[in-house]
Amino acid sequence: MTLRHFLAFALLASALLTSAPAEAATTYDMVFPIAGPVEFENTWGNARSGGRRHRGTDLMADKMVPVVAVADGVVDWVHDGGRKDCCALGIEHDDGWQSWYIHMNNDTPGTDDGQGWGFAPGIEEGVRVSAGQLIGWVGDSGNAEHTPPHIHFELHRPDGTAINPYASLLAASPVDAPTIPGLDETEVAVTLSEAVYPDGSTRVVVAPRGVEGAPTVHAGIRPGVAPVLLTDSTSIADATLAELRRLQPTFILIVGDERWISSGVVADIEAATGIAPVRVTGPMLTLSDEDPDGEPAVFGLR
Repeated sequence: MTLRHFLAFALLASALLTSAPAEAATTYDMVFPIAGPVEFENTWGNARSGGRRHRGTDLMADKMVPVVAVADGVVDWVHDGGRKDCCALGIEHDDGWQSWYIHMNNDTPGTDDGQGWGFAPGIEEGVRVSAGQLIGWVGDSGNAEHTPPHIHFELHRPDGTAINPYASLLAASPVDAPTIPGLDETEVAVTLSEAVYPDGSTRVVVAPRGVEGAPTVHAGIRPGVAPVLLTDSTSIADATLAELRRLQPTFILIVGDERWISSGVVADIEAATGIAPVRVTGPMLTLSDEDPDGEPAVFGLR
């Protein structure tokens, strides 16, 4: 099951289980704001603390799952000061609409210390972003410190009126992997690994880089399970080898046969890390921290 299929299934289930909004649905053309596993339902108008009403959709996802811009535009505002305000931002789209992303990460990965940073490098007021670009990570900042991690997502018309984003989220195009300006997908994978796994990881997956017909690593691998690094079939980037050394894994999984990742690349990885990688083949790899019996699992083929 690809991320696109995963999202389609999740969104269909949510649509079937959740009553339709009272207002006429407005569908805005955009990409989905979370690049990973997510759950959500239509809570527009629900009561909130202080007599407020919910004016968005809570996108429930694990901490450090990437958050992306839903449309081309400019970062209009950023709240980054203190636990009360950090971490949230708004993007003004080229057509005048706005999207808001609230409760982004403010913790050091793996903790709840409030000492982390929720925004991707270079994201600040006035910066131009494109649809699908990494803007930060899911968290529990602000008044969500005592709730499961999520992104409170809002959509605003050009006149500033907030609309129910639920229908637009149902129709949004999923993003399998975020983009970062100036970086190719191999460099993006390294950047994400550095951000999500600052203290290293005992397990690492090395997958073929965007080759048509190659095995697909499930894009919904949760932070805390394993980083996914990418390589060309016959050569591996120095930056990827450096990241493998930094992570200091005890287990390296190679996805795909020699058509997709050559024995030469495997030998380079072993020379750089001292670890003999394990190769698996199959149409789809899903990594999980639990197998169906509840025991820790390194990987499972689906």
